[in-house]
Amino acid sequence: MAGRPARIPSSEAAAAARRLQSTGLSAADIAEISGVAVTLVRRLMRPAAARPARKRPS
Repeated sequence: MAGRPARIPSSEAAAAARRLQSTGLSAADIAEISGVAVTLVRRLMRPAAARPARKRPS
């Protein structure tokens, strides 16, 4: 298993990240405040079509 499951759906997290970004925060700022890796925040800030889908176990 790769990582822990999300606490909220990625669409909600992406919307929150975009709202924070519109206030002037960078991806690095958001990551530091939330305690996650900046890479995860940057992935959420990508358009939904550009975000990789998580594979479900068979």
